[in-house]
Formats: sequence, structure tokens, C-alpha cells
Amino acid sequence: MEAYARLGYDILTYATVRSAFRPAWSLPNIRHVENQELTATVTRRAPAAGVPTLAVSLGEPSMEPDVWRKDVRRAKERIGRGQILIVSVMGTPEPGRDADALVAD
Repeated sequence: MEAYARLGYDILTYATVRSAFRPAWSLPNIRHVENQELTATVTRRAPAAGVPTLAVSLGEPSMEPDVWRKDVRRAKERIGRGQILIVSVMGTPEPGRDADALVAD
């Protein structure tokens, strides 16, 4: 984050954090797909011609709150005048919990 701030980027986004650790999906989490009408088929290789299409799914991972909070504080200290830091926060729905519990998360 500090490097981007020094390079002059004014709107910096720290994404995505949660109230608990959540790992990323297992590899591969980026794949080539063939463009088709209404569907996409996973392939192992990039297309021979044309523009490749990729699908990415990381699963919205998050480090533990004590880790990302420390990192966000450091990032906030490193941004300069006229720069803003956005922190993308995501609730984690749990089975059996209602919408209020998700908002509180």
C-alpha cells in the first residue's frame, strides 16, 4: 500500500477483510475459459487465436483481524495529503444466523 501511495495513487483500497480468518480457495483459482453464448467452459490452455478470457475465484479470503488491523493502521499512517484509504469489509454469513447477525459481523 505504501508503494502505491508514494507512486501517487490517490484512492487506495484494502480488500477484503472479515471478522475471522478465511483461507483462499485451493489452486487453481484462475483459469482460461472459452467464450460461448450464455456459458463458459473451463479449458487448460489459452485460446490459439483471439483475446483470452479468464475466470478468477479466490473465495474472498481474509487474514486474522489482528493481522489486517495492524496492516491497515500502517497503511493509514503512510498515505499523504489528498489520498484516501478505503477498507473493504465483508460479513461472513453463518448457517442458522439471521441478517442482524450478519450485519453485526
